[in-house]
Amino acid sequence: MRNILDTNILVSALIVPGGAPDYLYQCWRTGRFTLVSSEEQLNEFRRVTRYPRVQKYIRPAAAGTMLNEIRGLAELIGPLPCRSKFSYIRSQECAMAEMPASRYIEIRNHGCYIAGTRVSLDSVAYAIRRGETVEGILADFPALESRQKLEGAIEFIQSHPREIEAYLAEQAERWEEARKLNPPELAEKARKYREERATKPV
Repeated sequence: MRNILDTNILVSALIVPGGAPDYLYQCWRTGRFTLVSSEEQLNEFRRVTRYPRVQKYIRPAAAGTMLNEIRGLAELIGPLPCRSKFSYIRSQECAMAEMPASRYIEIRNHGCYIAGTRVSLDSVAYAIRRGETVEGILADFPALESRQKLEGAIEFIQSHPREIEAYLAEQAERWEEARKLNPPELAEKARKYREERATKPV
């Protein structure tokens, strides 16, 4: 069986060892299917793993090892079919990389958050869309604590509508992609794989 692993699967396998993407990658390494790739995808993989915000979550040596494994062992062809599938990780990373700097916004864990909190930028942006007031948002998200921080985030959202719209659209696409990549049966196999990894001697 010949399969293509999207670039987002490969990067996710590095970021979350033992997760569903890593399980798929290990299935290839143990010979369960033939991996099909291309120099175009390898170049994209190299570019994405060198983004400063991505490098915070992966070891350069691990990315280099994966790249060499794919180049040496996968079946390399010309341009991959359904090229649009591979544009996802690039646009997602670029959206965050191009987000204007703000002391009220932090970029971590593949998303944007209100600085110093676990409240996502998405949550506040959608609350504003619904017409909620500052008081209402503070009541819904007590973890925000600071009214000044929330007002700063709201000003940021309203001052950068184009970037925010692009980010929200790509976040929605990302979660839909994650849902497709993690059906219940795959999640269960990934869980068993993590348990097996945990019991192996170091």
